[in-house]
Amino acid sequence: MTGTGIIDRAEPVAKDKYEVEVEGRTLRLSNLDRVLYPETGFTKGDLIGFYERYVRVLFDRYGHRVKYWLTFNEINSVIHANNSMSVIPGSLRLYSVHSGQ
Repeated sequence: MTGTGIIDRAEPVAKDKYEVEVEGRTLRLSNLDRVLYPETGFTKGDLIGFYERYVRVLFDRYGHRVKYWLTFNEINSVIHANNSMSVIPGSLRLYSVHSGQ
């Protein structure tokens, strides 16, 4: 892993465990060499690096237009949260999806 991103600044603290300070906060990372996509060899560290570059592009291009940035670990988490219907825009169409189980 080469470059100047978060992954490149991460310091090893134990086997397969790393820490890096970002804006005064310590991020603890692990298993950066774990292969997530065997077909391509794409690792967890590659994914973090990709996401970091992606976010920088979003901030650079749209940061002046966006008042609040929200991040979600689960893309649909706002829909499933208690009392969340009040924050969903009226223009958003909701559909029921049945898993068949």
